[in-house]
This record gives sequence, C-alpha cells and structure tokens, in this order.
Amino acid sequence: MRLRPTLLFFTAYAINTSAHEAAHALAAYFLGIRSTLFHFYVTPYFTNDAPTPRVLVAVAGPLFSLAFGLVCWLLYGKKRLPFLYLAILGISIFLGNLFSMSFAGDFGTAATILNVAPAIRLAITIAALVLVCAFLYVMGRELAKWAPPGASRTAVTVQMTVLPAVLGTALVILAFLPLPGQFIIGWIGTSCFWLFTAAGACFVSTHRFAGGDLRIRPFDTVAAVAVLVVVRILANGILLN
Repeated sequence: MRLRPTLLFFTAYAINTSAHEAAHALAAYFLGIRSTLFHFYVTPYFTNDAPTPRVLVAVAGPLFSLAFGLVCWLLYGKKRLPFLYLAILGISIFLGNLFSMSFAGDFGTAATILNVAPAIRLAITIAALVLVCAFLYVMGRELAKWAPPGASRTAVTVQMTVLPAVLGTALVILAFLPLPGQFIIGWIGTSCFWLFTAAGACFVSTHRFAGGDLRIRPFDTVAAVAVLVVVRILANGILLN
C-alpha cells in the first residue's frame, strides 16, 4: 500500500488551511487593521463598526483559496500529483465556505454583515452543495488515473481517496492541536464529502489507470515537515501591526 497520497493530502490540507488564514490576516494588515494570526483562525482588532473592512477581511480567505486552487490546477498539468491535491483542497475550501453561507463560515459572516436575505443565502448554499459534490466526484476520477495499471477499483479507491481523507484528516487534526471541539467535528464532517471523490474514483474504467509514481519522495517528506513546523509556530500566534 502506497502512502504517498495520504502524505500529500496532509501537506495540501495544512498548507491550504494556514494560507487561508494568512489571507485574512494580510487583508486586515493592508486595511490598517491589527490582527493576530493563528494556525486555524485570525483575530482582527477592528476599531469601529464599519462594514466594508469586516466584509473584505472575511471574504479574503475563501477568495484566496479559490485563486490558489486554480493556480495549482494549472501547475498540475496532469503530471504533478502534489499540485492536484493542493488544487482539490483549495477549491473545495472555497466551495465549502459558499455551502456554509446560510449558517457559518467566512461568507456567512459577510452575508450577515451585509444583511443578505435568507432566501438568497439558502439558494447559494444549495448551489454550492451541488457544486462541491460534483467537483469532488470529477476530482476522484482524476486521482484514479494515478493508479498503477492492473490495480483493482477497490484498491484504487481506498489508496487514492479513502485513506488520504481518513488518515490525512487525522494527521491534520493532530498537527493543529489544541483545537476546539467544533473545529474537529467540522473538519471531520468536511472530509466526509470525500465520499464523492471515492465514488468518482470507483467508477473510472481500469484501462485509464496511467501508473503514476506513488512512492514517497524526499521532497514530499521535506514539505510535510516544513508545513508542520509552520503550523506549530502559528499555534502561538503572530501579531501583525
């Protein structure tokens, strides 16, 4: 069993999460607002109730995730597996924020500040739910192409989608501890959407398996250790004046 996909999932998840929060903090910084950047959240110190800065800081994270995910998809070029996991996690974080607009998340915060009608928020939530499920299904089909020729569909599905989602999420939670209970539940719930990725991988014709290199490379390990160090540094908080 090759564990490279699980390691790449962990690295991609941790990078996307930390970069997402850094985008919030940098947006606040450029708006002249002090903030403290942590590994899984940002505390901005707003000095007034003006809605515009609050909205811009809130949406900066998911918009960055979308842009980052799209850039990684372009860099992926169907040849570099790390960029594929980075793209999937970045775009799905954006879609997840859209999905949560009716009840939580960054877009939910912006919608509350802007008094967006509940009916509009619900429509966006439903549309985002359809989009994220369809997106992950298609990405599951793409991930399956990395399976070695001759592998069974079950082995491909488990190796490329199920193990990364289960073990990778567990590694992310351990790396980001201590975490509030609601964050842990939320991250586990988010990873459950990878069932659609598994479905996509399961229904790919076996003749499309291209035989990607699933052996862990030195750079994979270095990248995972580096992002873990960054996460642990951010756990103590960094003040941006």
